[in-house]
Amino acid sequence: MTPNIFVPPTSEAHAFSILAGQMRQSSIENAAHAKRVSALAVLFGRALDLSVNELKDLKIAGVLHDIGKLHIPLELLHAPRSLTLDETLLIRTHPERGYALACRFNFAPRILEVIHYHHERYDGAGYPHGLRGTEIPFYARLAAIVDVYDAIISKRIYQVQPRSFADSMFEIERCAGTQFDPALAAVFIQLMHRRTRRRFHKVH
Repeated sequence: MTPNIFVPPTSEAHAFSILAGQMRQSSIENAAHAKRVSALAVLFGRALDLSVNELKDLKIAGVLHDIGKLHIPLELLHAPRSLTLDETLLIRTHPERGYALACRFNFAPRILEVIHYHHERYDGAGYPHGLRGTEIPFYARLAAIVDVYDAIISKRIYQVQPRSFADSMFEIERCAGTQFDPALAAVFIQLMHRRTRRRFHKVH
């Protein structure tokens, strides 16, 4: 039986409601991406047999992972052009800005870790701190995969034509061990292939 995932009526829930609302007001596109990442993170977490509390935290973290982008000008986030180095560096401050914002509220450590570290890379070439391998918190390693997957397959300002499911799987596999935790990447690829096969059989 699938566990019921919900945000309990606590101060954390109130803070979540406020911040999620601010994201929707700031950018419908970014809020939609965040909602998809949240759903995918929970799906991935279930495949990993995580607890109900872990899934609840992943649901919240998925929505809030890019909360730091509230501090980045929309014209940069939605720029349909190549960014300058200074602009790129500014956008790359969003994990730390988001972490600083979220720390003002009563969020669980797992949620804060996803916000802070979801752009770290398994090979140490990510940001903001250049963490490597298992130095990166587990939930951030998980979120990094679903974040990139959704960015690949979705229509965005900088990607008018979404890429195919096959392209997304190729990229996740190609980046396993460099950008992504290889063990988690393998589980995610298997999960998404199973999900796609089930959808195919339902249609046919």
